[in-house]
Parts: sequence; C-alpha cells; structure tokens
Amino acid sequence: MYVELHARSGFSFLEGASVPEEMAGACAQSGAPAMALLDRNGVYGAPRFHMAAKKADIRAHIGAEITCTNGNSYPLLAATAKAIKTSAG
Repeated sequence: MYVELHARSGFSFLEGASVPEEMAGACAQSGAPAMALLDRNGVYGAPRFHMAAKKADIRAHIGAEITCTNGNSYPLLAATAKAIKTSAG
C-alpha cells in the first residue's frame, strides 16, 4: 500500500494546486489509510487538511518543508506518539 508522505497543497504557492479537502478525499477514495501534508515553509493547509482527513476517516500527518538560509530544504514531519500500556508480569 502506497502512502503519500510529501504532498503539498495549493497553500505552497506555485508548488501545489489542490486544496486540502480534495487531497484528503482523493486519499480516502484510493483506499490509502493515511497521508502527509508538508507545505513549503509553514503549515498553512494543516487545519483544513486535518479536519477533512478526520471526516474522510484517514490519518493526517502534518509537517512542513523548511528552507534554511543556506538554500537547502528539509522536510520536517510532525508526529504524535501514543503510549502503549503494558501489564507488569
């Protein structure tokens, strides 16, 4: 199963064209369980993508691709960790 981990929305001007709601819908329609949105130098589409993904019952991963002063770009993906309960033996 392919899961997109480096998509940009129309909020990344001249680099992405789709609105976050369309992206989440296309992800759900293809049967993918999750998708990551990494807009350039900010998390501009993140709120709309998160709400649309929730409605489409897919996992939204949020991040940004940050351009540093030396001109290099680095993708940063924000993730949450859930604690796993274990029983003491």
